[in-house]
Amino acid sequence: MLLARGLDAGNALLLLFSRAGFTADLVTAAAERDEVRLVDLDVLYDAAR
Repeated sequence: MLLARGLDAGNALLLLFSRAGFTADLVTAAAERDEVRLVDLDVLYDAAR
């Protein structure tokens, strides 16, 4: 959708949010990709400090 509007999405990040955390497989997969960020409650509240 961003590209269709002519916007540069080359540096876009994929943020995944969870209240309950993430599976080990997802954490492993996300660690291998620079454009993916996993945000759980610990990360969210730590960032607010």
